[in-house]
Amino acid sequence: MRQNEHEAEYESYSRTLDDYNRRPAEPVPDGEPLYEDHPISFKADKPGHSTAADVRTAMYRNLLNGACGHAYDCNPV
Repeated sequence: MRQNEHEAEYESYSRTLDDYNRRPAEPVPDGEPLYEDHPISFKADKPGHSTAADVRTAMYRNLLNGACGHAYDCNPV
C-alpha cells in the first residue's frame, strides 16, 4: 500500500510502478493520498490547502503508474 504524505507535488509515484512491476505481481493501492482541503504537508501556513485539482492529479498519477486503487477523502468531512 502506498501513502503520499499529503504532498501536492509528491515525487515518488514511480515507486508505485516499481511495485507493480515486481514478480509475482501484486495489487498496489494508494490508501492515503492527499485529501481535498487538507493542509499540504501538514503546513497550512506555507503551501496552503489542497484543491480538488490536486486530488485528481494524485489519482491520475497513481492509476497511470499501475495502482489498483486510490482512496479519496475530504479533510473537513
